[in-house]
Amino acid sequence: MDRSILGSIDIALKKAKTSVLFNGPSESLWEYCKPGGPAPTTEGTNGGLIPYAGGVPIRSTDGSLVGAMACRAVCPRKTAKWLQPACRVDSEPST
Repeated sequence: MDRSILGSIDIALKKAKTSVLFNGPSESLWEYCKPGGPAPTTEGTNGGLIPYAGGVPIRSTDGSLVGAMACRAVCPRKTAKWLQPACRVDSEPST
C-alpha cells in the first residue's frame, strides 16, 4: 500500500503468531502480560508477540485451530472486526 509503514508487516505477522500460539485472539494475551498481570513481559517471549487486537484464529468447522490471520490498521479494534468474517471456514477441504 502506498505510504504504509513497513514495520506494520512485522506487527501483523506477530499478531497472527500470537493468535496461533495462544489459541485465540491476540488481544487476549494482554491480561497476562500487562504491567501488574500474572506474567508481565510475556510479549518478549517466542521471538516477540503482539498482545493487541488484530490477530484472529482461523478454525475449521469442528472448531480446531488451523491458522490465523492478522493485519495492522490505524485502530486495532476495527482491524479485528474486519478480520472476523474472513476467518470462518465453512467446509473441510476434500482429500
